[in-house]
Formats: sequence, structure tokens, C-alpha cells
Amino acid sequence: KVKSDHNWRSANAMAARNFTIQLKDETKLKAKLVSISPQYDLALLKIDGYKTPSLKTAVNFRPVQGEPVYAMGSPLGLADYVTSGIITRIKKNAIITDAQILPGNSGGPLVTNKGDVIGINTQKLISGKSMGSDGFGIAIPAAVIRDQFPQLNASTINVSKNQAL
Repeated sequence: KVKSDHNWRSANAMAARNFTIQLKDETKLKAKLVSISPQYDLALLKIDGYKTPSLKTAVNFRPVQGEPVYAMGSPLGLADYVTSGIITRIKKNAIITDAQILPGNSGGPLVTNKGDVIGINTQKLISGKSMGSDGFGIAIPAAVIRDQFPQLNASTINVSKNQAL
């Protein structure tokens, strides 16, 4: 545990603190690092003096197997892509879907039919050397995000349509 804590502090100390993000309309903004999740691949960034369009977070949503979902992101360097699928399994710290999560979709929202964010796409679970459409997508649930960043309240955890989070 001591070694793990030391490694975490060391990695956190080397993390970038300032970023330039580019919105869908090619507007470039400066963002500052607010917090890093020690348990998940998540960082909270803040943009001062600019309000980005955002999607609403589904605060009391309880995912159900078979429910349709949409993974949004910028796979393979291409902007603004959406794949669809269903929730195939629900775990305490993960929503597993058959919607494609390709390289570059990480950090994009997983949304419901109503457009409410229920999670953030994080990785693709595959077996063997498969890439393409084989495998399952994994998203970190909105409730976990709220737990990781307690300084936010439920109404402020919005994923930008432009993937600023």
C-alpha cells in the first residue's frame, strides 16, 4: 500500500496541469486540471469564462440489461461519431455494452435514448487479437463519477457534447 500510494503521488505530480481543448466548432480553449481519480482513468477539467453546450446527466437512472444506449466519441481521430448497442451487463463500477468503443471513444459519453449521460466510455474488452467490432464496451457509471469527484453536485456533472471532460 505504501508503494502504491507513493507511485500514485509520483504519477499525479507529473500530470499536466493545463490543457488546450478543441471544441467541435474548432474553438480552442484553455482548461485547468481540477482533480484526478486515483481509482479510474478520469480527470476533471475546468474551463474559465466559457460555457460549453452539455448533455444532462441521468441522476437517478438505473440501467437495465437490454436497454438501448449510444456511445459517442471521436474514434480513430474522426470527430463526432455515434455507435449504438444495448446494455449487456451491469456491474457496480461498470456498464458493459455491445456498442462499439473504438480507440478515441474513451472519454465520450454513454447516453440513453433520451440523450441523458449514464456513463463515460473508458475501454473495450476483447479477447485474443481482435480489434474491429468484436468485444464489449465498458463505461464508468455516472454514480461512480459523482463518488470520485465529491466537490461536484449531481447537477454539475455534465459531459460536454464536445468531449471536454
